[in-house]
Amino acid sequence: MTVDGKITTRKFAPVDFTSREDKAHLFRQRSLADAVLVGHSTLKRDNVRLGLPAELREERIARGEAPSPIRVIVSQEGKIDNRLKIFGSDV
Repeated sequence: MTVDGKITTRKFAPVDFTSREDKAHLFRQRSLADAVLVGHSTLKRDNVRLGLPAELREERIARGEAPSPIRVIVSQEGKIDNRLKIFGSDV
């Protein structure tokens, strides 16, 4: 991980999790956020949804929050492919 929080490999391949617990921790942290921020280059390369499992969405709803945090995409040019997975699902 770099100082600014970037996690990647030398060839900029998507990073996989070391364990199920790590992935569960990521989802728990995401479920507590108001928004999830992703750079356009990362989004294009990894093509992620940034959603949450059903149980965490239900917990957010029970707390009076939206089912998922707002997804924020940072782009230098603003040209974002609307076919990316992030636009195809609210999960």
